[in-house]
Amino acid sequence: MKISDVHVHLHMYNPEDGTKFFDMLYNKNVTHVNIVTATLTSANLYAAREFENTYGLWMKRDYKKCDLYVYGGIHEVGAFKDVAYVDQLIYLLKAGCDGVKFLNMKPNIRKTYGRGINDSCYDELFKAMEEMGVPALIHSKDPESFWHKELMLPEHIEYGWCYDAEGFKTFDEIHNETLERLD
Repeated sequence: MKISDVHVHLHMYNPEDGTKFFDMLYNKNVTHVNIVTATLTSANLYAAREFENTYGLWMKRDYKKCDLYVYGGIHEVGAFKDVAYVDQLIYLLKAGCDGVKFLNMKPNIRKTYGRGINDSCYDELFKAMEEMGVPALIHSKDPESFWHKELMLPEHIEYGWCYDAEGFKTFDEIHNETLERLD
């Protein structure tokens, strides 16, 4: 399975804003960009963002100065939550996505769901992705300093990204879950 670790998040829904953003990257000689969509957010874990996959695909279709690749999100909440993961994968690929983004392994979101990327609920999805050669981008961790409040910037604490409290998996536990999935 291919793994990508360079990406941008688009949290703007005005195509003109997206164009300005990609023009800025293009003017800095960026020629290829992975757009990752967030189908749920850490600010409101149960607020699905069904529109983000579509927005990323619109930008890929319309922006031609550099190559854009879209990593679509699998929905676990919201309108598509009852659609099987493999069916969602097929839809994303038919719509034009180039890979899949897994944001739900971010530590604060992972705590809410109570399962890691190595959970058996993802077995069929990863099997299908491997058979089809679909790349995955897994947000499994944040910087190691986020498990040490004294090392963090105040704004990161404000965003809810401090994981040195009870109930969070450790940096190493999440790392090992990810490695287990990738084996």
